[in-house]
Amino acid sequence: MPLFQINDNANTVRIEHCVASNFTYGIVTGSESTSTNVTIYNNTFFNMSTIGIFVEAQRFNLTNNSIHNTTIGIELFNAGLHTLRNNTVLGSTNIGLSLVNTSNNTIIDNNLTNGGGSGIRLYAATSTVRTATPRFENFIANNTICGYGLERIAIINFLLS
Repeated sequence: MPLFQINDNANTVRIEHCVASNFTYGIVTGSESTSTNVTIYNNTFFNMSTIGIFVEAQRFNLTNNSIHNTTIGIELFNAGLHTLRNNTVLGSTNIGLSLVNTSNNTIIDNNLTNGGGSGIRLYAATSTVRTATPRFENFIANNTICGYGLERIAIINFLLS
């Protein structure tokens, strides 16, 4: 169960200054949500059993959030045009920041520390011919990534059959 569920057509929403612990998710959007222009600002989530913030929509701004002890800190899924700035993910057991089949994101000045797997992991899926090259088109700069067990940044391509 998420603390917040952002459903379809939720536009110009701001979630800020929340502190929560022990939920499945901190914030989650609906499946392929049509919500846009959502700001998630200055929130703190502890011990979310799955993901701190899960976004499957367009044009979200995630700034100054702090996520502690989750499986995945932040995941962007099948969406894009997001800005992630000055977020902290501490102690994620799998991935600090996961980008799955998403592009045109700006990811700057985040702090990803002491996780079990990858600091940032980018997945690209393609259903076109095997020679097709997925395009990430994400801007990633000035992030601090340390203490992860596998890799600091991983880029993984896979084909859908």
